[in-house]
Amino acid sequence: MGDEEREVQGQDEPEQNPEENEQDSQKGTRSNTKGCLIIIGVLAALIALIGVCNAFCGTDQPAQNEQARPTATRKPTETTVCKTAAAQTYQEELVDVSEKMAESYGLLKTAMEGASNDPTLVFEDGWRLEVGVTLAAMVVYADALEELTPPTALRPVHSDALRLAEETRAFAVLLAAGLDAFDIELVNQAAKRQAVIVGLLDSMGDKWEAICH
Repeated sequence: MGDEEREVQGQDEPEQNPEENEQDSQKGTRSNTKGCLIIIGVLAALIALIGVCNAFCGTDQPAQNEQARPTATRKPTETTVCKTAAAQTYQEELVDVSEKMAESYGLLKTAMEGASNDPTLVFEDGWRLEVGVTLAAMVVYADALEELTPPTALRPVHSDALRLAEETRAFAVLLAAGLDAFDIELVNQAAKRQAVIVGLLDSMGDKWEAICH
């Protein structure tokens, strides 16, 4: 090989600057650290969401030997006002939608628990698709709640059902957006909706019993 060829070859392979290598290494470390912090933050918020899933599904640590039951679907002792055809129809439709919504919360709880055990799931397309479909179903059921027509006597119950629909829709939209963007703040906002949702479930059950007992 001639001197000119060796010279040209040497020009094609410039020496790497040690400082540049160190900077690239630091950037990679910062990127990995940021990724880990995002996972930790998102998972912390997701674990908090399990509470609302438990509440809707009726699995909040019941007393020993006491059968758990969904708060929103309690069946009270029926009085005359709750035996009308309109009341019976409303009850059946409300229970049907509530059970479907509770099933969605159960699926979401399973997904959240899976992610808490294996944080890498939040990056997997299969897990993200499953959660996305579940959240979309929640929005559909929220719309269904708003379409119910209560009899006059049960309007106080329905007012809570309307608020429940609104909160559930907001919960689903915030969580979906937070997971899509890995935005901890959005996921935390979704988690904060749980207290409102749990309160509405209790209020619906209490009002129904007060009216129909």
